[in-house]
Amino acid sequence: MNVFSHGGDLKSLAEEGCAMLFAGTAMELLGASVTTKDGEFYAHLHMCAGNEQGQAFGGHLNEAVISATCELTVTCLPGRTDRAFSDKVGLNLISF
Repeated sequence: MNVFSHGGDLKSLAEEGCAMLFAGTAMELLGASVTTKDGEFYAHLHMCAGNEQGQAFGGHLNEAVISATCELTVTCLPGRTDRAFSDKVGLNLISF
């Protein structure tokens, strides 16, 4: 399982299929969008985590376990936003 899909020194870890564990450190969700893709829930999350040595690591957050507390602010916008795979770009793009 990869917790990060890219980012700095984490690239080699992601290529090896390693998960990063940040026990006892701070993690900040920097930006996110929650949409649907093919009628299913789809989250696109960016995060940054720091360790006890003062290093910061960032990238896409694919999975996390909240051990004690989590503070979220969610703003719902009117309308609907979906994602659709683009063969031209090779990514799931926002479709309004």
